Amino acid sequence: MLTKITELADLLVAAAQTSLRVAHGEADTSLALISDAQTFLKLYGKRLGRDFKLYEFMGRVVSPVLAWCAVLEEIVLPLKTHAPQAFTVGIDFLKGINVGADHQAAWNDLLTDLAN
Repeated sequence: MLTKITELADLLVAAAQTSLRVAHGEADTSLALISDAQTFLKLYGKRLGRDFKLYEFMGRVVSPVLAWCAVLEEIVLPLKTHAPQAFTVGIDFLKGINVGADHQAAWNDLLTDLAN
């Protein structure tokens, strides 16, 4: 999962055409849940989402579906306003994520609805 999140982050940065970048071990002024995140996205100087390794941990320990929902909510959705091209790239990327046969159709429907 970490590889996929890193791949998504790189695609988002390339598509954003804004001040979106991957940060490594930087201080942050945002009031976020985890102040010592090591690798995360920054949009206009504020952290966007959580440490990439935390998403991976959520996926292993709790549920991959829950972790990808968090990525959607915390990273991709905020881009709809601030970086629409990156938002579209993020939605398209997430459509390719296998969330399991029981959830795949609902996941794809959700992503399609959000894209419209």
